[in-house]
Amino acid sequence: ANSIDVMDANTLLVTAERQFVDAAYNHKLSILRIERVTGRLLKRVTDKQAAVNSQDAVKK
Repeated sequence: ANSIDVMDANTLLVTAERQFVDAAYNHKLSILRIERVTGRLLKRVTDKQAAVNSQDAVKK
């Protein structure tokens, strides 16, 4: 393979990696949006906050 082939392959690799990261980000964002509209996100946040508050109360 000549240097142009290597550069082309590298460009394709970088493009594929970027597309993968974009897809992973969009997937996570979609999950968060579903959790938000179903109320699960708020419940998860409030449950975590309650756990933190509970731990803080035990430490005092």
